[in-house]
Amino acid sequence: MALVGFSLLCVLCVVLSASCSPVTRRSATAGVYGRVVPIPAGTKAHYNIQNFAGPGTYKFGYDTGSGPNQSFRQEERGPDGKVKGRYGYVEPSGALRVVEYMADSSGFHIIKTRTMVPDMKPKAAMKVRTPFVGPLPPFIPTSYVVNLAG
Repeated sequence: MALVGFSLLCVLCVVLSASCSPVTRRSATAGVYGRVVPIPAGTKAHYNIQNFAGPGTYKFGYDTGSGPNQSFRQEERGPDGKVKGRYGYVEPSGALRVVEYMADSSGFHIIKTRTMVPDMKPKAAMKVRTPFVGPLPPFIPTSYVVNLAG
């Protein structure tokens, strides 16, 4: 569940950042800006935009999709020279680690680190009632416990 949320977050970030690109920003027919391009969850993505807000500015990002060693990164440098971004990866345990950072004239600074652990709890057993088929001998149970977790 956390990986699905992570993938959706990464795709949304990539779509929003990529929509600022001169290539996806202009529509030849209606002059519409910020057209959203759907990207399926788990798809690899990469973008790079140079000089979007003046000389020396940039935005870039990538998402490796799903699977082992899944990771993402997005970074932006503004006109003031400050760099801000985030990166994340899935640990071997399945936990998602996300680090937000900033870099300026005083150095590199971690703003926030989050770790999201997937819910690995087994589902509770569910009681299933058998349909009534007539008189049953007393030694036959009328309901069974079924474990759906495994």
